[in-house]
Amino acid sequence: MGDSEAAVNSVDAPKGSTAVTANPPKSTISVDGITGEVTVRKASGKVKVRKGQSKEEYENQLYDYFQLNAGPKRTEEKWMDKVDPLALLQEVDLTIKLNRQSLTNFCERLYYQKRYPECLKLGQELVRRYQEVNKKNKMQREIEELEYMIKRSIDK
Repeated sequence: MGDSEAAVNSVDAPKGSTAVTANPPKSTISVDGITGEVTVRKASGKVKVRKGQSKEEYENQLYDYFQLNAGPKRTEEKWMDKVDPLALLQEVDLTIKLNRQSLTNFCERLYYQKRYPECLKLGQELVRRYQEVNKKNKMQREIEELEYMIKRSIDK
């Protein structure tokens, strides 16, 4: 034991205090063999029950991932140069945030490449289409960012 450890161990803690340890308690995990539910007890003391998955469901998930979807999507370099964003806009579901972000990225890319007329055209179309699917103003921030880019593109 080193001098610093001996000094720490020799100090008496005041009564009523709790010892502080460097390693917090680990979470405990238990699995129900019948339903497959997983019970996790966090360090905070909360218990969380995760839904189980049968062997058949797991096999279906593996089949979908590897056979139908051919594994993870691989994005080639400069793929945005090969895609027409207005054509893509007609194909994708705008209620999915990932699709909207991808289209907004096209607009941002055009802006930073100083292709302002194209950015303006795409931005105006995106704002129009986003407002059609904007329920309860959940997409208001995305629309405001596009409107700002449109305004800046007009100024250039």
